[in-house]
Amino acid sequence: ASPLIEEGKVAGVRLVDQGVDKGGTPDAGYMPGMDIRAALTVVGDGPVGPIGREIDRRLGMPDGREKREWAVGMKMVVDLPEGCALEPGTVIHTFGYPEPEIFGFLYVHPGRSASLGIFVPSWHESPVRTAYRYLQHWMLHPYLWRWLRGGTLRSWGAKTLDESGRRGEPRLAGDGWARIGEGSGSTNVLTGSGVDEAWVTGAQLGQAVLELLEGGKPFTRENLEATYVRRRRESRVEAGARVAERARDGFHRGFVPGLLGMALAGFTRG
Repeated sequence: ASPLIEEGKVAGVRLVDQGVDKGGTPDAGYMPGMDIRAALTVVGDGPVGPIGREIDRRLGMPDGREKREWAVGMKMVVDLPEGCALEPGTVIHTFGYPEPEIFGFLYVHPGRSASLGIFVPSWHESPVRTAYRYLQHWMLHPYLWRWLRGGTLRSWGAKTLDESGRRGEPRLAGDGWARIGEGSGSTNVLTGSGVDEAWVTGAQLGQAVLELLEGGKPFTRENLEATYVRRRRESRVEAGARVAERARDGFHRGFVPGLLGMALAGFTRG
């Protein structure tokens, strides 16, 4: 539900109340959220998680940083129909349908399963369409539907994506806490890669924690910056983020300028 902030230090987290009705009123089986305390609280709650948002609100963003780019992702997992010719490992990326701003993907996995979906970015200005409806239109495109027709829907869902990249990077560490993953601004907005970078930040923090424990040092802001943040600044995550920092700016002038801007950002290394 929220971080436990005591005298400027994060001491742990408070869990949400259990056994409440839709209005949040205690119901049968009510149990108040417990306080979980730790020497180090690792915040990996995604782009709009309650812990990360509260830390940003209480401690503020670093100078020159702001989170203003995001996207809604809609995804399906399907069992492909018998006789489907798509081989495991097939990757299909699309853009420009059903609207110029929408990107899509289809990944084929072993066992005739596939994951497919779209990303609707924050700079898409239509207020009357929903991501779910766009996913229906996209899936029925003849190029895709020929592979999907007769398949079985296994599951579907949505998520938010932080697409501010390095310009949306919040404070990464403080007394008793550190941030990893997408909510820490690790996503590379030029390549559209987020999972790999998120894993790397977690590994970097793990290495830093071991270094501090072996040295008998506390989890202070200074120590975490000298170990975790230093590793991150010297890694490919930081190098890629610097190249990608302005890659999406062109989309605020239109779809074609956006594509040209991304190409130029990649060609000129930022």
